[in-house]
Amino acid sequence: MSEFGVQMYRTRMRRMYPNASSTEIADKVASWLLSRSSVEDAAGRPSARFA
Repeated sequence: MSEFGVQMYRTRMRRMYPNASSTEIADKVASWLLSRSSVEDAAGRPSARFA
């Protein structure tokens, strides 16, 4: 599932920056992934959906 999210983000970056090189897109994706690792509940928070 996480790979699907990365693919979606990569596609979004390609649409937002159509003239960007593959390296630039890869850098944007890597930067996004690194920024997501610092989110406090990155490991997941309990779902209230079934509570």
